[in-house]
Amino acid sequence: MTAQQLKGFRFLSPKVCIRLLELFQLRFGHHMGLGTKNRQKQTADSCKQHLRVKYRNQRELVEEFIVEIEGTSKSCDITRWSRFTDIKDIKKEMLKRLEAHFEKWLNP
Repeated sequence: MTAQQLKGFRFLSPKVCIRLLELFQLRFGHHMGLGTKNRQKQTADSCKQHLRVKYRNQRELVEEFIVEIEGTSKSCDITRWSRFTDIKDIKKEMLKRLEAHFEKWLNP
């Protein structure tokens, strides 16, 4: 946004500015709402399920990799799976990045 465009905002009431900020946060994901948490859980579940199915003969390694990504049960953070997503949120691309990361982890 340019300085010229920002000049118009001084005429908005504080109430309107706050509402615009809230809408911006909801639109661009800067606000951690229930939908965001659900998407993060869905991403984590999708990644884990994909690994468990694709590499079922390496189950122990998959589980070790999952713990390395998320952390232990006390420090579990499912948001760490978001490193495989991108702005387009294409599942196929996410799973390709996940597989590449897992393969690299297996063969450093």
